[in-house]
Amino acid sequence: MPAYGVFARHVSGLELANIRLSCLNEDLRPALDCVDVNGLEIDNLNAQIAGGIPAAVFQDVEGVRVRNSPALDGVIPTKTSAGAPQ
Repeated sequence: MPAYGVFARHVSGLELANIRLSCLNEDLRPALDCVDVNGLEIDNLNAQIAGGIPAAVFQDVEGVRVRNSPALDGVIPTKTSAGAPQ
């Protein structure tokens, strides 16, 4: 799996609220990985993050709203044509 917490692919209208993600040992994967998602709403996401690893990876994601989720500060989902995260 590309994420230790949530992996969403080919989804429309995904809402994530009041989620806390952590693991017993350090994991070098992001907490959240979204691919080909249209309409993503995230509210109050807390995630344990290993040093140098992004909290989330977004590929071909549109219509994103993020609130109350400091772990996602600086992670801006961008629609990409090649499917590579930006």
